[in-house]
Amino acid sequence: MLWLRREAVAECKHAVNPTWRRAAVFNTLTTRGCPAEDVEEAVDVIGQITRYEQRFRADGVLPPNEFVTSAVGYDYGRTVDFVRWESPRCPPPG
Repeated sequence: MLWLRREAVAECKHAVNPTWRRAAVFNTLTTRGCPAEDVEEAVDVIGQITRYEQRFRADGVLPPNEFVTSAVGYDYGRTVDFVRWESPRCPPPG
């Protein structure tokens, strides 16, 4: 979803509003013949991203009129969780 939005912004030269974003995702996936349930899920994800961005702006983490372009921070956070994960089959040494 983030890739699609980056492409749209590069093409339109302005921030893309959430309604346009949802329509673009719907049209792109429908045109490619994706199953209806996948299209619906993708449109829901766009809504989640939009809500997170609104929260980031309210908290001052994301400047006004800007948007998230990468999920790298999320990936790093998940990596830390994975490293800290303790498997019952592989107890820590000692």
